[in-house]
Amino acid sequence: MAMLINIGILLTLAVCMWNGWRRGLIMSLSNVLIIIIALVAGGVAAARFAPDFAGMVEPYIGWLSDDAVDEAMEEGGYLTDPRDALEIEEIAYSAFSKLGVSSDAAAAFASLVAESAGAPDFTLRTGVSRVAVSAGLYLMVFMVAFAIIAMALSVIAGVVASSFDLPILNMFNKIGGISLGFLYALFIIFTAAWFLRFTGIFISQDELAGSGLIQFFMRVNPVKGILGL
Repeated sequence: MAMLINIGILLTLAVCMWNGWRRGLIMSLSNVLIIIIALVAGGVAAARFAPDFAGMVEPYIGWLSDDAVDEAMEEGGYLTDPRDALEIEEIAYSAFSKLGVSSDAAAAFASLVAESAGAPDFTLRTGVSRVAVSAGLYLMVFMVAFAIIAMALSVIAGVVASSFDLPILNMFNKIGGISLGFLYALFIIFTAAWFLRFTGIFISQDELAGSGLIQFFMRVNPVKGILGL
């Protein structure tokens, strides 16, 4: 699996740089700008709408995290919910890890669970399920908004780019396209690495740990700063 991930990263870089050479500076620049705008706008949309959806669907799917919480409590030797914030955070961290969330995201989610421990109706199950559902819906809303915005901007960019003709500056256009193709590939890889922090149920964090490249992109990832998750 680690080898396939590494190959995928290298292929993404190669294909995007070749495509940058083929399309030139104008369209390549458009692609980078589209990704940046779609990332930011998708994050804004997710932050705005995901909490509303989470409140509606959590009662129906919140139970999906219950087994992970029960297993984490059993491994920690707890028969009932602890009251100490550090213990709550520790069990929540273990539960999120069992759900396939990467260590840094699990730590952030566990901290949110511990912060909600003072609520009158708080239990570890409800605390973990609410955070898990909110994060899952954030991802879903983000992906839908990102796709819609990116497609709309791509259509506009295609119309604008068709009006440019740079025969004299063709080499500059090609070299600029390669450079921006490289940046475009980095955006794709960083975004994919960001998603992989939450998808351990499909690709385990142990499998991801075998790829030094993906670990680097997961650790040094500006998308976390942009989206705040």
